[in-house]
Amino acid sequence: CDEFQQASALFDSGSARLGGFWGGSFSFFLGGWHGARREGAGRCVLVTSCQDDADQLLEELEAFVPGSAAVFPAWDSLFLDSSNPDPLVYGERLRTLEQLLEPEAGPVFIVTPVHALVQPVPQPDLLQDACVELVQGRELSPAELAATLTAKGYRNVPLAEEAGEYSSRGDIFDVFPFSHESPLRLEYFGDQVESIRRYDPATQRSLPESVEERVEFALTTGDQIFRDCYRGEEALLLDYLQESDRVVLWEADAVFDRARKVFNNLLGTAGDAVRDEFLLRLRSR
Repeated sequence: CDEFQQASALFDSGSARLGGFWGGSFSFFLGGWHGARREGAGRCVLVTSCQDDADQLLEELEAFVPGSAAVFPAWDSLFLDSSNPDPLVYGERLRTLEQLLEPEAGPVFIVTPVHALVQPVPQPDLLQDACVELVQGRELSPAELAATLTAKGYRNVPLAEEAGEYSSRGDIFDVFPFSHESPLRLEYFGDQVESIRRYDPATQRSLPESVEERVEFALTTGDQIFRDCYRGEEALLLDYLQESDRVVLWEADAVFDRARKVFNNLLGTAGDAVRDEFLLRLRSR
């Protein structure tokens, strides 16, 4: 209809402020925009003021456009010396960053609370260089792979059942990447990767229909990704976006208010300049 076309054109312009949505109507509109989007239109990062709103948007998008959305969650931590990254949050954040490195792959919509956007991430080129590539038929000795994983904080265990673990038994090498939803099983012939499959971590049985020729995942250390607040020099998710990508603020005033509170709580008045820089970047996207 004409109203949808007008709203969609304003949305594509990147400079409009749309209103009048109620219930799940905004997600319904995004579903229509997704269906009509032109090739190369880029991704859409939806920023909310809180995790509850992000969860609601994600649920609605999954209903209207299944498989089109991913979440970029915030670290829920006091960041004490004894604090450790939550493996699930670690995996979801890392998975989204990996997908952003490939403009033509991954979800169209990324839903994130502004608190998550404030928390630093590895520099894009650093993450790109940190990717390990597993290829069927290529030589990569189990000992070399184990040393690489150990250096990045992976744990050597009898059975790899959780993210961040690996196990080596004879000609079988299992690894559960943080950014993957299921673990990988490599079968070796000498130092050559003979096959790559997924397996069920509960039963440890290989999934016969999951043969893959090539798998890639990033290896980062906790200090590169587990950080509380932007201080002016670190990379943010915004640095992973392409020119064609857009940032949409859901209830913009609430998003800005929440961002101000986060900076004030973590950095105090010393963070005013950094806060203003962040808000300016958010407005200019």
